[in-house]
Amino acid sequence: MTPDPITVIQNFIQEVNESPKVDFVENYLSTDFRAHGSAGELDGKTDRDKVKDFLEDLREGLSDLSVRVLVEFSKEELVATVSEYSGIHDKGPLWGVAATGNSISFLAIGINKVKDGRVVEHWGLFDSAALASQLASGDEIN
Repeated sequence: MTPDPITVIQNFIQEVNESPKVDFVENYLSTDFRAHGSAGELDGKTDRDKVKDFLEDLREGLSDLSVRVLVEFSKEELVATVSEYSGIHDKGPLWGVAATGNSISFLAIGINKVKDGRVVEHWGLFDSAALASQLASGDEIN
């Protein structure tokens, strides 16, 4: 039986928190997956690869990476989430900024369209201004 859309997204976020590698992405995103918004800015790659790159960048720069869902709801095949990403910027560079050793957190909003147990489309934005400010100053912004 195919899991309901909200369960698919909950399982994906659990994998983000628990899996040491990002290969799990292929279990959740369809082969024709399309991303719109923040994840759509990297040229020359499939949208699934863009999601992997985003998660790999976070894992390479942050220890204790955690994604906490603050708000979640669904209607039919759409699932909306507001999540907080957090970690310690001490493992390595993150988007060109050398490790600072500081705690960072930022919010992300995502709407995912799920069909047959896989995400086929994603619209999302993350608070890149808060993240950039924390990387530049080392101050946590909430």
